[in-house]
Amino acid sequence: MKKIVDKLFGHIYHPIVKYFRTRPELSAKLFKKCFSKTEHRKNRIYVDVTQVFVKDVGTGVQRVTNNIVKNIASISDEYDIEQVYLDNKQGVFSCKTKSPVTFIKGDIFFELDLNYILFTNYKHYFKRLRKHGVKISIFIHDLIPIRYPDFFDVGTYRVQLRWMKVCLRFDQIIANSKSTLDDVKAFIKETSYVKRNRHIQLNYSLLGCDFSSMPKIADNSTKNKKSSFLMVSTVDKRKNYKQALKAFTLLWEKGYDIELNIVGRPGWCCEDTIEMIKNHPMLNKNLFWFSNGISDEELAKLYSEATAVIFASLAEGFGLAITEGAYFKKPLILRNLPVFKEIAGENAYYYDGLEPEDLSSAIENWLELYKKGTVPDSSKIQLRTWNECTREVYKYLTSAAK
Repeated sequence: MKKIVDKLFGHIYHPIVKYFRTRPELSAKLFKKCFSKTEHRKNRIYVDVTQVFVKDVGTGVQRVTNNIVKNIASISDEYDIEQVYLDNKQGVFSCKTKSPVTFIKGDIFFELDLNYILFTNYKHYFKRLRKHGVKISIFIHDLIPIRYPDFFDVGTYRVQLRWMKVCLRFDQIIANSKSTLDDVKAFIKETSYVKRNRHIQLNYSLLGCDFSSMPKIADNSTKNKKSSFLMVSTVDKRKNYKQALKAFTLLWEKGYDIELNIVGRPGWCCEDTIEMIKNHPMLNKNLFWFSNGISDEELAKLYSEATAVIFASLAEGFGLAITEGAYFKKPLILRNLPVFKEIAGENAYYYDGLEPEDLSSAIENWLELYKKGTVPDSSKIQLRTWNECTREVYKYLTSAAK
């Protein structure tokens, strides 16, 4: 039987086994090259920005990465900050010089970007660094692929599950909301059988929002004849654009002269939604899709001209469009999710239900309240800047290193 298996699958099986058996050995070689006991310098925080460095497509996660990176260098005085990326085989490289970086005791490696596979592949390498005094901290945006595997391509669940098990071996997890951190804590209880660092630090920092560098844009929403609704997020299955499209179709059929603007690139498992948008009779009339990414200036203009911001997602770790909409003092129509209530409190209009009629009825009710001037006021939401968010993240990073 073994001979038959080797004959049929040996060309696949044996290279994989060899790779996994030699990975610790390769990690040892990389460690010897990158760790120094004699180098004298100021300690560094190495911030992983691999995905942004390879290709910045402006997703929500990458916008978080960019904003934290932009602020952390001006905050840090105790540590030097260096942006790095993980090479597929050769270790950690400087984004500036494109050469391998060197670690010393007291350095921090901050896994900020969404880098499931490469970080997992280098687990032995980072374990060696940790044993020699380098602290490893990971930023977690959500556990949605684990909780809702049907929203993603086949295999994403397993990839994030392996990544999470690796993350628990290190020094610190920083989540983007209390809701996400609570989910991480629940995951730890559910996977009590997994070997992990019993003293891992668990923290969270709500994300920032800051368009203050933009030129002042006039609020033209009241000047428009028709109400304009804005949705900002990747177009994928869990964002539930399909319900929104069907809801607006019902409203258009009833004679409502309203606009729906969608800002988001195509994402996971959304072919049917994309076809629905492309073939919709209202496309480029009352329905507009910005599918290729837009600048911050263009996004700010859309926010300023919107009557309200809608977030119909079925699951989120945070929800940048909520804070961005509140920054422009736009009313919010949100699915009734715990994390949305954590951010907006009672300062948003919430709805439940998965049917198109549930959302269309919610929008009709909201429009009646809007006419009366009694919609919840998003300007009461306590927003924080990206600088404030980054300062808190930096405080957690440095406390883990002490």
